[in-house]
Amino acid sequence: MLLLSEFLCLLASLIGPVIAVFVYCIMVPKGWKWILFGAVCYVITEMMIRLPLLTLLNSDASIGPYLSANPYLYAALMAATAALLGIGSRWLVVRFILGWDDTNKIALGFGLGFGAIEAALVSGIDWLLIVFSNPQPAVLGASPLTPLWSGMERLSILLFQIVWTILIFKSIRDKKPSLFWICLTANFLVVFGATCAVSIWNMPVWILEVILLVPALWFGYSIAYKSIKSE
Repeated sequence: MLLLSEFLCLLASLIGPVIAVFVYCIMVPKGWKWILFGAVCYVITEMMIRLPLLTLLNSDASIGPYLSANPYLYAALMAATAALLGIGSRWLVVRFILGWDDTNKIALGFGLGFGAIEAALVSGIDWLLIVFSNPQPAVLGASPLTPLWSGMERLSILLFQIVWTILIFKSIRDKKPSLFWICLTANFLVVFGATCAVSIWNMPVWILEVILLVPALWFGYSIAYKSIKSE
């Protein structure tokens, strides 16, 4: 069970995204460029801005204890920074850098690059190292199904990132700012809900992952797949 769980985790968070990126680059001319835009956008906003900012706030002698004593406030902070930086940065890139390169296939590549590098850095690479160095995460107090839940979460977030990126493109191309606010709100709610579910409500992890995966698959099909297929 453990080996299967680890394999499915790696499939969802590392192997699958890498294959998806490879196929996209083959099928879309200059596809690597849009993948790179998405990956760089994530690294700058998350690894270079958001995480250092959260670390700074948590380590502050006055702010850190206050956040620890107010878990809902901390969850809101996590969600707000993720939404503002993640959605906002992509809007800025699309609006001021990509210009009129606004087809749905380009949006797919941008979102795939953003979500794939996130999946790899947040989960995929870590579990790959665990598999080869210590194939028994139960030693760390984890369930044999922990890798599976981690992979499901990364797959869900990857699909959400692609959908949100396509909607960001549409918000600019079709002059519908409401789509931007929908993405911003959705990103906030996903992160806030997931943080509260794990840290405050003690929700079983598998329930949370199912709650995330079902709408992610639905929106991935109804928005991302149909948008690409219509071109």
